[in-house]
Amino acid sequence: MDELSRLLRAGNPFARETLTSAERQVLDDIVAGKRVPRDSSGAASVRSGSARRAPLLLLGGAFSIVAAITVVLLIVTRPHTAMAATPAPLSIRPTAMTLESLREQVMVGIDDAPSGVSRRGAVSDGWYSQLDASHPAATFIQPQTSEVIWNEDDSGVLRTIAGAPMRPDGSRIEPVPVGAADPGSTVYETVIGPGEFLTYFTGPPPEEPGAMRDYLTAELIARGWPSSSTFTSAEYVDSTLALMQTWTLSDAAQRAVIAVILQSDGLRLLGETTDRAGRDGLLLEVGPTDALMGHLLHLVIDPKTWRILASEDISINGSAEYRIAPGAVMGYTLWR
Repeated sequence: MDELSRLLRAGNPFARETLTSAERQVLDDIVAGKRVPRDSSGAASVRSGSARRAPLLLLGGAFSIVAAITVVLLIVTRPHTAMAATPAPLSIRPTAMTLESLREQVMVGIDDAPSGVSRRGAVSDGWYSQLDASHPAATFIQPQTSEVIWNEDDSGVLRTIAGAPMRPDGSRIEPVPVGAADPGSTVYETVIGPGEFLTYFTGPPPEEPGAMRDYLTAELIARGWPSSSTFTSAEYVDSTLALMQTWTLSDAAQRAVIAVILQSDGLRLLGETTDRAGRDGLLLEVGPTDALMGHLLHLVIDPKTWRILASEDISINGSAEYRIAPGAVMGYTLWR
């Protein structure tokens, strides 16, 4: 065991708790450098680690020490070279829509909208920045498909599949560059045993805005926020992104969660855009807040279907040390 591993294990405040096999695997993977979880507090201005936003599973002590591990890794993996490639920001076009008109429109007929069925598990495409001192800086972007399989017996699988390498402008690179995974290959897979798939979102997502607000609020409080907190759109966006990692939402649940976000303070409408899958939508922005220090979160929503199409993670000031430009895209997620 190297010095970093010793420090991480010694610093685990839950060391006396018994971990399940899935929890132990996650912790061992973190220590071994196979995965670096995203700190849900957003405390770091440039995030080190995985090429996707890891599913927000409540894996006991293994998840609880995320913040400490992330901070340590940001210190010890200080690179000598910069990450050369980040995706180009989404273009923004003027819109005649306003937040006030959106708030009105999302509620029109919402009580009469047909109910649907949200299902356990989720699939998304995305990319997240990787800063690693032990490897040369990447000159390409390689998106990944994240699959979360969640069975009725609370077993499951977390799987990441490599996509096609591309340039910052989104054009495909052929042949596959050195250092990239073969498109279609499995980059990472974790099997979770029966009863070990634990998440704060245990019950089916509601389809009414008031109930959805309570549902997201309960998740934020379970995650550690004081019960007396007044949550803004930033917190509800962050909770929504966590929800969409473990549940595939029905149309009615999607509309309800958008209504909660639109009706909360701190939201900005930037204009119209086209997401990285070529779909038109409206670009919403939240942050920075105590939960999103140094970062902004963007959501692309479709006001015709009231579905969330994509999210983008933006570094406000960048990093001179890592040569990350202000306003750089540090990650994105697409839901098909």
